[in-house]
Amino acid sequence: MDKRITVLLLLIVAVGGFFAYTTLLGGGADRDEKEIRASFDALKASIISGNPDAVSSMVAPGFTDPGINRENLIRVLTLKRRAYDAVVNSVNIQGDLASISYTRTDARGEGEPVTARIIGETWMRDPQKAGRWLLRGLAKDDAGFRSLAVPTAPAPAKEAKKAGATVLGTIEQPAQGQPSVLKEGGRYASAGKRDPFMPLIAGIMGEGAASYVEECDPERPRETLEEFDLLSLKLSGVIITDKEPLALVATPDGKPWQELRQGHRHRA
Repeated sequence: MDKRITVLLLLIVAVGGFFAYTTLLGGGADRDEKEIRASFDALKASIISGNPDAVSSMVAPGFTDPGINRENLIRVLTLKRRAYDAVVNSVNIQGDLASISYTRTDARGEGEPVTARIIGETWMRDPQKAGRWLLRGLAKDDAGFRSLAVPTAPAPAKEAKKAGATVLGTIEQPAQGQPSVLKEGGRYASAGKRDPFMPLIAGIMGEGAASYVEECDPERPRETLEEFDLLSLKLSGVIITDKEPLALVATPDGKPWQELRQGHRHRA
């Protein structure tokens, strides 16, 4: 058989196979992305309508999140809103899972609209209905969808208590001079608070970082925590008081220390 005819037949088979996969079997990245965006818009419309059944139909039965269960998520998504909008910025598809990044504007109750960039929300292909995708997991830093509180509330847990409402994943405000306490099962709400994972020497590690290193005396007596390798230390917690924050650090031998303080220039 002529080589040109053989190549032509192989090309026809390849094109036909691709057509069958993308059109008949519903495959193809472009098609998947269109279906994901359509499903995302369907959830947005359900949130705007406040219909629990419609919202529930777009949340995967196996929805999983360490901060909120499926039932409470549906309660959050069906809250009364003055305005809601969400626009997809990017979609990353890996088989039957997809990671979505989008910009969301949410105005609950009488609160002012709050716009946030959501990165890494997880969706999955619906095994029961072709062409539909379902919300499977929230983005790691999506505090808005993990709480019943109005996003602009300065102390959502305290205000909700006054109204007799339930707040999911918030920290109660401490009495004056008392440390903040995160109850078991709760989530740290970083709004208006210092990030506990931000280096305590971050304030001096800017333009003056080089001069700081030069001023460090290599001959000075070493403090206790400097006896251990930095990677062997474990951050056990952060205590916030009305004076200054303290980091609870555990050494490899299990002994706790409260050596690191905000603004302290000691490098453990």
